Amino acid sequence: MNFKCLGDFKFYENVPEEVIKKYEGRVPNELLEIWKKYGFGTFANGYMKIINPDDYMQVLEESYFASDIAIPIFATGLADIIVWQKEKYVCLIKYRKHQAPIYLSNFNNFIGNYIGNFNTPETIEYFDKKTIEFLDHSQYETAVKLLGELEYDECFGYVPLLALGGAEKPESLAKGKIKQHIQIITHLVGRME
Repeated sequence: MNFKCLGDFKFYENVPEEVIKKYEGRVPNELLEIWKKYGFGTFANGYMKIINPDDYMQVLEESYFASDIAIPIFATGLADIIVWQKEKYVCLIKYRKHQAPIYLSNFNNFIGNYIGNFNTPETIEYFDKKTIEFLDHSQYETAVKLLGELEYDECFGYVPLLALGGAEKPESLAKGKIKQHIQIITHLVGRME
């Protein structure tokens, strides 16, 4: 499979062999291929983070009703987690908006139709309507200009939280750690049901 969507990939660390073995047959083969070829890191101007599922399992168990059938595979720069669910769906958990999860039919559809639009010749600023609706990242680029690039384990989070009356605008975003931000949302707003 062609992974041109990872064109601006920034390496964080290699995927340990035991993680690859642990998730063989449990995550898409294409994801295993990405892990082996690229490792963990970021792409799409730092918005998308290829993560170690083991690092996010506890936060997923604390915050998501279907954690027993979901494997965290990506995190976003706006504190969302993308999981592989029921071994056949890509699911976006939008913690920041505390919305019901959004499902896609399969991993190749996700990589091709959504992620594939990040690194087109028109630059990251080009996104089709489906991508914008699914990933809902329209304020990310402005936040990077205002606050600077994120580290691998960081996100932009709304202060105050949107569910508590915060304004959905780039000026309301602040940098923080992804897992801690999701834990704060869960503590103050409740689990994703």
